[in-house]
Amino acid sequence: MTQSNTEDKYATLSPVVAIACATVLEDAIDQLTILGKIGDLPTVSADFTQKTPEERFGSYVAEVQVFDPETIEPYEESMKKAKYVNFQTDRSYIETVLGEVMKSLVKSGSYGCLIDHINQHNANVKMENDILETHKENLEMYHGLEENLERQREESLVELQQLSKSIGKLKDQIEDLKIENAIKLNYVKNWEEARLDQNNYALDHSEASYTRTIEDTKSDIEKEIRINVEIESFITETEQDYAQQIQYWMDRYDNEIEARDTEIQVLKEKREEQFNRLQELSLIYEKRKEEIEAYLVLKEKRRLVEEARLRRLRACIKLQAWWRGVMVRRCLGPFKKKSAPSKKKK
Repeated sequence: MTQSNTEDKYATLSPVVAIACATVLEDAIDQLTILGKIGDLPTVSADFTQKTPEERFGSYVAEVQVFDPETIEPYEESMKKAKYVNFQTDRSYIETVLGEVMKSLVKSGSYGCLIDHINQHNANVKMENDILETHKENLEMYHGLEENLERQREESLVELQQLSKSIGKLKDQIEDLKIENAIKLNYVKNWEEARLDQNNYALDHSEASYTRTIEDTKSDIEKEIRINVEIESFITETEQDYAQQIQYWMDRYDNEIEARDTEIQVLKEKREEQFNRLQELSLIYEKRKEEIEAYLVLKEKRRLVEEARLRRLRACIKLQAWWRGVMVRRCLGPFKKKSAPSKKKK
């Protein structure tokens, strides 16, 4: 047995006790209704929806405020109205819950809905306590973070002073490096002038070598020109041979194309004959199809006529059998009982 079934079992009263409790609840509901109509209390309906923590605690107002930010009214009057609204909300909630319990008692003798509302209220109270505990922990964490921030600010100031001293030392080092770099630059300039003179001597020596190479290259070019003339002569003879072969293959291509055109024409004529034959067969097929469909229609009509004749025959047989049964049971017609012969007086 589940927990809900167990609660429903123990949340059921006898009819007499249920009616008595319902009567008491009805009286309490009437008193709550009258209490809600006293004075100029605002009209508030009961709200059973599950609210989020933001909806429950989002409208919190600090005690130091003088005016309500929404209505621009004095804070004390706004707080009084809020208390009246909370009072009406609680009263409407209790009135609605008691009304549901009264209806449940009258209808089924059960007060299970009251247990459900109590459980829901306990859950809401537990949730609010958890939220307050979390808020307290977050507040403590906030103060700890503030202390940590202050400590880090002091450490940052000390570190900033140390960095200022380091910057001063680095400026002095930069001045020393500038002087040192000026000396090195002068040394490098002198070294580059010496290296330039050395490179000029090497270039003069290389120029003489390149001049000899140019003369040798000119001789090689003359040899290459002579060889090129001989190669061109050979290529010309080869081109003439290729031209003769190309002419031969072109003539052969024209002859084969003409033969293939003749074959294609013959195939087109055969295709035309086959297409005409196909049309003739299609006409024959359509004619035979119409004849078969007409025969099937005639056959269906004959079948329907035969079925109608058989139905009429069976109806006639049943009717004759029924009439004969009636004649036999009622002794009519040939089945009439014959009267006994009367005795003649002597």
